[in-house]
Amino acid sequence: GSTETPRGSIEGTTRQAVKDGIVMAKQLRWVDSSHVMFYGVSRGAVVAAAMLNEVEGVSGAVLYSGAYDLDMLYRQTSSFWMRKLINPHGDTTPKLLNLLGEASRWRAPTLILHGGQDTLIPVNQALLLRDRLEALGTPHRLVIYPESGHFLPRQSVREEALNFLKETVPPACPAGSS
Repeated sequence: GSTETPRGSIEGTTRQAVKDGIVMAKQLRWVDSSHVMFYGVSRGAVVAAAMLNEVEGVSGAVLYSGAYDLDMLYRQTSSFWMRKLINPHGDTTPKLLNLLGEASRWRAPTLILHGGQDTLIPVNQALLLRDRLEALGTPHRLVIYPESGHFLPRQSVREEALNFLKETVPPACPAGSS
C-alpha cells in the first residue's frame, strides 16, 4: 500500500513491479531461480498472462478466473463496475489489452481455471485462451468448475495447482532427501 511508484501507465508500473519482485525473489537462497512460475487470480491472472513473454525462463503459469481479451470483455459486459475497472477514464475508444495475440510467444505450460457461472469474467475468456493455446500447440490444461462463479472451490484449486506443478516442474529436492 505504501509502495512508491513513478508516474506513468498503470500497465507499465505493474509490469515493472512484477519484474522487480522476481529479481528480489531470485536472490533468496531458498528460491530455485531457474523455475519461476506465475500464479494469478482474477486481475492477477491478467498480470501473470501479460508477464509470460517478459520474464525469461518461466516454467509455467496458473491463471485463475482471468480475462485475456479485455476489449471483448469491455464490449460484452453489462457490468458498470467491470467497464469502469477496464476503462477508468471512460475513454470513448479505449485501447485495451488483448493477450491472445501475445500467446503466440508463450512457451510455458499453462493451467487455466475458471468458473462456469462466473458473472464477473465470463467463462468464454478461458475458452478463448484455451482455443488460442491449442491452435499454437502450447501445453495447457483447462479446468472449468461448472457450478462455480468467480471464486472457485479452494481445495480443488489447490489440488489442481499442485498436480500441475508436479507435472511441469522437477522437484527442488533430490529423491531420497528429507
